[in-house]
Amino acid sequence: RKHDTPEFINIRQEAMLGELSLASTAAEFRERIPKAVDILRWTAKCVLDRAIPVHQFILTKSVSRALPEYVVLTATAAALKQMEKRGFAVEPGESVRYVLLDARARDSERKVRVAEFLQGDEAPDAWEYIKLLARSGQTLFAPFGYTEDKLFAMCKDRSDVSVTNLPERAIAIQEDYKSRGESRSRARGGVGY
Repeated sequence: RKHDTPEFINIRQEAMLGELSLASTAAEFRERIPKAVDILRWTAKCVLDRAIPVHQFILTKSVSRALPEYVVLTATAAALKQMEKRGFAVEPGESVRYVLLDARARDSERKVRVAEFLQGDEAPDAWEYIKLLARSGQTLFAPFGYTEDKLFAMCKDRSDVSVTNLPERAIAIQEDYKSRGESRSRARGGVGY
């Protein structure tokens, strides 16, 4: 289980698990799967609508090598460059936290924003985060035929998704999570990046 998953994905996994936990039988469980998938699709809509605070998009990565050893500008390398530029050294074995702004960017400032330097108005790379969301859904629903690709495709078609048709249980779980003020969810799908 990985602990680098963005907070909003952990919260939604908790909501999806909560929806599934309402089932008393195997048949009821199978009937609840589409409702749980709707939570994932609703979350994709929230990501695209920028309805989730930017701090909930933070990824935490363990640094495996020193900055000069990176050949490709990965998101982690971009974060390390930002840290170095501002006078902070991050050694292999330590962690760096960042928000992915543009996965395809070739400039470290456009690719990511280190968590400590967030201003709050950044726009995360929505479709990259939706891929991570779909990957987290696959960890729950793979035994039922839901692959990452299938869930990602379902997130592209959100025409029938609105806040009003989000299962009430998902909203209750999410509100309970917020009211407890917890910084980490029990749901850990480990989607990495």
